[in-house]
Amino acid sequence: MTERAVADAAFFAQHARFPGLEDPGPDRGAHAMDHLRRVVPRGGGGGPFAAIPRKLHPDAFWGAISSLGVTRAVYDYWEYNEAARLFARGDCGPAMANITYVVDTALF
Repeated sequence: MTERAVADAAFFAQHARFPGLEDPGPDRGAHAMDHLRRVVPRGGGGGPFAAIPRKLHPDAFWGAISSLGVTRAVYDYWEYNEAARLFARGDCGPAMANITYVVDTALF
C-alpha cells in the first residue's frame, strides 16, 4: 500500500458525486454526499488498507471494516501448507518444502 493510494481513497471519498444525490434536502446543507458516513471496507489481507485511511483521514472516513482481516499473526504455523505439500502433484511438494526450508533458514 502506498501513501498515494491512501490519499486517492480519501480524495475520492470527499469529492465523489453521484447522480441522484445532488439534492441536499431541507436539513442537510450544501450537498447530500457531504453528510454520508463513509466506511472503508476491505476483505482478505486488506485489513491494513481499511485501517490506515481511517487513521490518517478521520475527516474522510467514519469507520473501517476488514471482513477477513488477520486477528492474530502466527509466524510458526507450519501446518498451513502441509496439505499442499503432501498431496500436490509431481515434484511440487518436495520443491515447496525445499523453498520453505531455504527461506526459514535465511530468516530464522
